[in-house]
Amino acid sequence: MNPVEDARRSLDQPRKAIMLLRRFPGLLGRDPEAAYVLGVAHFRLREYEPAERAFRHAIRLDPTRARAFYYLGLTMERRARETEALNAYQTALELDPTLEKARQKLQERGLAQRPPAGRMRPLRSELDLPETDEEFEDYRRRIQQKRMIDQRAQYAAQVKALPWYAYALLAVLLAVVLVIGVAAFNIIGRGPSQGQSEFCRTAAEQGIDHPACR
Repeated sequence: MNPVEDARRSLDQPRKAIMLLRRFPGLLGRDPEAAYVLGVAHFRLREYEPAERAFRHAIRLDPTRARAFYYLGLTMERRARETEALNAYQTALELDPTLEKARQKLQERGLAQRPPAGRMRPLRSELDLPETDEEFEDYRRRIQQKRMIDQRAQYAAQVKALPWYAYALLAVLLAVVLVIGVAAFNIIGRGPSQGQSEFCRTAAEQGIDHPACR
């Protein structure tokens, strides 16, 4: 079980993601990705104060996390703290010169400058999450598709793992069902007239004059 991965996949339901992470306070205290995902969940709910705390904690644990700085900038912007937002965007872009959203935020204010040539791009977190409601809607669809694929793969693996005697038992059960079905079909197919004829024949052999056979 990976609670961070589970929470990330549940970000289309941010309250659920928060509940998943809150079950592991020790993990939140030491894992920057867990703190980052927690911040994104709070941000999605427009809970900007706990979102800020989570992003700042993620940055304390890993000061090279460009996306955490970018989301901190978004949070500060929502809280009308423009100077802190600009500083966060600038730091995010310095850490990851390919982070175009941070560059756009700065360019909107006439502050973005292209980083020096030859600068190495840092490793980015795999938790490269969307920002807007529209992006999260697409993210939610992709997560649901992945869940369906995983469930099908799990079912196929379970079926493949069945022992030989399970298949033998299934074959016996199918054969029994088939025999019962054929017998029922034959009984129904005989119809009421044929059954009555046999009854009357048996009654006549025993010397019984039944009204139904007249």
